Amino acid sequence: MTRKTNPSEPAMWALQPVASVAGLLSDVCLQIMYGQLSVADAYAIFGTAFLRQAQPFRFLLDPLLDASKVDEGHEIDAHTQLQAEIQDWLVYHDGVRRRCLILIDLLWAEAARLEDLPPDDLRQAADAKLVTGGLNRSRVYQEVLRLRGPLAFVHGAKLRLFLRHAEFRHGLRRNGLRDERLRELEAAWVCRILRDPSASEEEFEA
Repeated sequence: MTRKTNPSEPAMWALQPVASVAGLLSDVCLQIMYGQLSVADAYAIFGTAFLRQAQPFRFLLDPLLDASKVDEGHEIDAHTQLQAEIQDWLVYHDGVRRRCLILIDLLWAEAARLEDLPPDDLRQAADAKLVTGGLNRSRVYQEVLRLRGPLAFVHGAKLRLFLRHAEFRHGLRRNGLRDERLRELEAAWVCRILRDPSASEEEFEA
């Protein structure tokens, strides 16, 4: 017999590890905000293995649960209920949620700077940042000022500028992704696959 999910029942077995991981990521981000840890040092710890999970983690950090899955009068399935409870916890700990998102943005920018990710992933993310890039840059700047006060505007501006590494380069900017360079990386990817069709994404990144 299938057990029915009780919407009021807390899924502590899932909330506890999420709270632990989110707390750890928030603490790392705090160290970067206060200038006690560089983005490069944090990236050396987490690397691309963490970033491969960034998209589903971002979805989890989104405070808006897909309303189409929770229609009134229909039973809430276990997966949707679990997601809702985790997102509720993150909403109530909004500072932790924000800093997790900021850390993902900073690590992704460092991976883009180092060209550690597949070119298709870099291009897709840069396309998305045509819409979200400004919001992400504003979030990291405002978070630094919130934590350290207005006198930390220089550090906030540096981190805001750093996020440009994951965006397309425009005008006279010196940091960011160049379309010509992405095409070169994409050509190298195709050549690698043609030489070895069994080559995996992980092997290419290595």
